[in-house]
Amino acid sequence: MFMIYIMALAISLLAIGIAGVVSSRNFVIIILSTELIIAGSILAAVSFFSASTAINGSFGILIISLWVIAGVEIIMLVAFYISMKQQVGYFNVNKLNRGKG
Repeated sequence: MFMIYIMALAISLLAIGIAGVVSSRNFVIIILSTELIIAGSILAAVSFFSASTAINGSFGILIISLWVIAGVEIIMLVAFYISMKQQVGYFNVNKLNRGKG
């Protein structure tokens, strides 16, 4: 019964994150929304694997690897933001099509 509540929370985090990415064009809101998507998917994976298998060392490695992937994603997004600010001078998602070619 408790797993149903955790999965509902994970699905709601995913839905809020997807709605934030689709509706907003602000870079900070998009980053926060992708973090909500990642948090929801990590919560769903952790609850699924904890319910389906016995807790052992491989379960901890899974959680740590998911956190590392989320951290690397943020570092790459910040590096992309800094690179675009230096090259173009601004970072407006609506005006990024000007950088084609």
